[in-house]
Amino acid sequence: MTRRRRPPLYKRPTSLIAAIGLVGSCVTVIAFNASANPPDPRATDIRALAYKALKSDPASSHYARGQTFRTRAIQQEKDGDRHIRMDRYYKGLPVIGGDLALHMTGDGGLKGISQTLASAPDVDTQPALSVEDAWTSAFKHSPLREPAQGGKAKKGVARSGKDATREARAGSRLVVWAGKKQPRLAYENVIRAVRADSAPAEVHTYVDAENGKVLGTRDRYMREQGSGNTLYSGQVKLETNRGRQGGFELTDATRGGMTTLDADNQCAPQDPDPNCRGDAPGGGGGPAGPGGPQDPAGGGDGPGNGQDPNGPAEDSAEGGGAAFGVGPLPALPGDSEGYCLKGVPVCYGAGQQGRQPEEIPSTSGGNSQDDGNRGQGGGDNGNPLGVPGAKSVVSDDNTFGTGDASNRSTVAADVHFGASQAWDYFQEKFGRNGFGGDGRGPTLYTHYGEGVVNAFADPQTFTAVFGDGDGQNVKPLAELDVVAHEMGHLVTLSNNALSEQGEPAALNESTSDIFGAMAEFFTNNPNDPPDFLLGEDLEGDAQQKRLQRFMDRPSRDGRSPDCFSPGVGQLDPHDGGGVSNHFFFLLVNGSGGSEFGNSPTCDNSQVKGIGKEAAEQIWFRAVTTYFTSNTGFLDAREGTLQAAADLFGQDSTEVQNVAEAWDAVNVK
Repeated sequence: MTRRRRPPLYKRPTSLIAAIGLVGSCVTVIAFNASANPPDPRATDIRALAYKALKSDPASSHYARGQTFRTRAIQQEKDGDRHIRMDRYYKGLPVIGGDLALHMTGDGGLKGISQTLASAPDVDTQPALSVEDAWTSAFKHSPLREPAQGGKAKKGVARSGKDATREARAGSRLVVWAGKKQPRLAYENVIRAVRADSAPAEVHTYVDAENGKVLGTRDRYMREQGSGNTLYSGQVKLETNRGRQGGFELTDATRGGMTTLDADNQCAPQDPDPNCRGDAPGGGGGPAGPGGPQDPAGGGDGPGNGQDPNGPAEDSAEGGGAAFGVGPLPALPGDSEGYCLKGVPVCYGAGQQGRQPEEIPSTSGGNSQDDGNRGQGGGDNGNPLGVPGAKSVVSDDNTFGTGDASNRSTVAADVHFGASQAWDYFQEKFGRNGFGGDGRGPTLYTHYGEGVVNAFADPQTFTAVFGDGDGQNVKPLAELDVVAHEMGHLVTLSNNALSEQGEPAALNESTSDIFGAMAEFFTNNPNDPPDFLLGEDLEGDAQQKRLQRFMDRPSRDGRSPDCFSPGVGQLDPHDGGGVSNHFFFLLVNGSGGSEFGNSPTCDNSQVKGIGKEAAEQIWFRAVTTYFTSNTGFLDAREGTLQAAADLFGQDSTEVQNVAEAWDAVNVK
């Protein structure tokens, strides 16, 4: 079937901007000191240049009165070109789906814009719907439920009374929803509970603030459903560090201090599973203060003052310490001038995440000021999730594990090794300095919870957790492609790419599948031969492996589609990602028979593969340069075509093959 194409993801404006050179070198997650700026920062500061670029072509950027922006990351090419990822705010409210990437020349000229926003937000920011009615809509739409009165919990939450309500209602805020159609004022209501497989859930539901219609949902945790069989990679080398109390610990100083901990089968304090609860105070629903710096041309309707976007301490502390809360990035330091340029509505860093409706009381348990001081992690730096039983994995002789899952260090060694291989894969193949691009190593939790048949990554705290499986049919999640899959989420979401529900979520899961498979080829361990299967060893000798995924023909699992159709975005993202998994397999190997499977096409065409090296470069560039939070399959086609043209030339065979591979899965 044929779909009507959206406007290109990458739009070239009709004119370029002449500007003086930019300041210094830029890295992901920028934090410059104002003193480094020249005397006239407006002439050369990248924030001012970005603002000028936005204003120069409002038809493409959808910039209008009352908008403010924050730079999330800056990527610099060898030739000096820059790609600036930005979050958009409207009158202090975050615009969900309004993020964009500016593509600029080294001297400040605007080359193009990647975004999915169709028009500039222009909404009344006073809700007609009450907060309670918004919660009613959110719970009606979600499989997670509030606790029943009288102490017996309903589906999803196991506690009773006031505490249970706090756990179910993690927080609410006003946002502008720009997921697909005309931007709308909405409530973002966050429900925190536990799923049937004992994995925590944090579901964000967007409710139209005028009529109560549910506009969309997303789950904060990017889960890899399944478990691992302890993933024997044989004898491997591990980077360790001498422990503070003697012996050796799984801390890798060569990879940003990446640390693997044993969670002692406990969970984070804010995890709603009652069997995994600690005594730390509960978390709130994110900062209550307004967001975004002031637009000097906006007539005073921007909430900031051109100074510290975090506002005074009492604003940023309210609910700010939740480990599983609404997701602001860690609070910026008090050096406000290092992040905002006075009079320019573009700042560095995460900033506030929108204002909370005034009638909603704080849902934060414990002392909110203490939560704010503890920062986003909810624990100390060595235990960012604050898991009560988490501890270092220690070996007296620097040898970890026995090759048997009954030895707790075995699984920890597998996870530590898998993450180190994924780190090296991204660094050697793409020159990326760590999963977030900033050299930080994540914290990895093994043996998380009781019977957790899951693994998931949380870019907000820069962590990933790995369950032990059900102890019967499903083994611990430690297979290399599963670990690399979770690290892929940290790469994707550190750019705020593919962070929404529907097609973007399917593409997100597929991206991690792709990176997981490619990291397996990169490692090339004879004990786990590389392939285009995901999680093939997770369920032991089971005849029907429900958790396995097949990139050559995704429908082999009985759930995932081989071909695109309009309903793909309604599927579970792990299943919907089969479309782009199939595309990638065809791009690498071509259609028909290969050593990795017999891959059909949806239009009976024949596709010639371009090999792993070219295909992974195209996909990585598209994800990190052109994909945004709300990128769908048609947008992904445009982004990969542009990435292929960047790398190999507009008239290259690679560009043609990308188009043919997308055609072959009905994305056209």
